[in-house]
Amino acid sequence: RKERLELEARCRLPRTLQRDLKRARIVLLAAEGCSTRAIAKTVGVQPRIVSHWRHRFADEGLAGLEDKPRPGKKPIYTKATGKRILALLDKPPPAGFARWNGPLLAEALGDVDVQYVWRFLREHKI
Repeated sequence: RKERLELEARCRLPRTLQRDLKRARIVLLAAEGCSTRAIAKTVGVQPRIVSHWRHRFADEGLAGLEDKPRPGKKPIYTKATGKRILALLDKPPPAGFARWNGPLLAEALGDVDVQYVWRFLREHKI
């Protein structure tokens, strides 16, 4: 009963994303006893999408209607890279230079892009 009220509220809110609205409508129509094909036609998706969200809701409840985290691209530079930059800043700059700058740090590190060094320095207000 509580889940139904939540789903109906999602359908009424103007800020609800279309994907969330479709998922809520799929579950509500399924609860009314509509067939998978009828739901698919009403909502405007393929029947396999209807089956997918019906099963997810049955297995996980409202939480199952949320997007699961996607793997995405792993960061090229880690916190360890930042620590290496900070460690270099504690050392004196190379001979002939009064202070460290982005290109000098990138060259000293060897495997770090100069644009990343500048961004790191800006983000850390250095």
